Amino acid sequence: MSSTRGFAIAGVAFAAGIAMIILGGVGRVHAGAAAGTTAAGPQYDASGKLLRPVDYREWIYVSSGFGMSYGPGGTDHPQFTNVFVTPASWRYFQQHGTWPDKTVFALEEYSSTSHGSINKSGHYQSSQAGLVAEVKDESQSAKGADRWAFYAFGGDTQAAPVISRDNCLACHSKNAAVDNTFVQFYPKLLAVAYDKGTVRPDIEIPLSAERMAKQVLVRGWAAAEPTIRAAHKKHPESEAFEVDSFGEVVQALAGQKRFDDAVGILKFARELYPTHAGVENDLSEIYEAMGKKPEAMAAAERVLALAEKDATLTSEHRGQVVNQAKERIARLKK
Repeated sequence: MSSTRGFAIAGVAFAAGIAMIILGGVGRVHAGAAAGTTAAGPQYDASGKLLRPVDYREWIYVSSGFGMSYGPGGTDHPQFTNVFVTPASWRYFQQHGTWPDKTVFALEEYSSTSHGSINKSGHYQSSQAGLVAEVKDESQSAKGADRWAFYAFGGDTQAAPVISRDNCLACHSKNAAVDNTFVQFYPKLLAVAYDKGTVRPDIEIPLSAERMAKQVLVRGWAAAEPTIRAAHKKHPESEAFEVDSFGEVVQALAGQKRFDDAVGILKFARELYPTHAGVENDLSEIYEAMGKKPEAMAAAERVLALAEKDATLTSEHRGQVVNQAKERIARLKK
């Protein structure tokens, strides 16, 4: 793709700077037929152009992207992309992990702004900048065309020709995680695809916090540890390895009284964050719950040694972990 703008829509990146996918039924429009592509499926005019989706905001919302780029560099004007897919195709994917024939995704692109009304930070969507559709249509391949095709609608365009396969389709064929779509950017669909075994094995997808938590909660730390360590070696920047992600997993494990698993993942977190007082504080709490007083005491003392120099702590949080450590030490000494 030559565009520096990208988005998370069932995996689309176009030279026009929009991405999109559409699922539905196919038909060729004649006099008196439907006025556009609907949830029932794609519709074409007599020349083979795809008719503009007319009701896509009533489809299933898949995800949104912001300022995504599939090439080097970025843009000074990051855009939002919102992805929708026809309901029947969504339901099919939940059962099979792939997309059925006549699938239609719609991706709308919106400009972003950060100043307006009561907003003081971050960005929100402003004006619509484009609309793109991707259609899976087996009947087209029977005519010598590709079974997946992309269409970009500019302005009020009501019918769009297929985009050259050298743009969107080539990018998707090479990089899409599932059935020509960028499911790697759709967390809920990605989870389904992993469960169904439909993720392409040659596509590297960084471990997410949600997937790491699922692995530990389902398999236990000992079984999940090699996979998680390998994922960290490949993608240490992944959100799964942010300190807060470990805390969420530990909280879930502690709630199930799976203390050995909690200790295992906290020791791994300690390797990554050796100066983080919060990790030691969590370890101290888990050890105390296990009745391991010497280990709990040692971890609490490390909290006190680290807290003052831990730049990740706010003054309020620093005071909290220090007080908790002091209270724990006092309890353990009784």
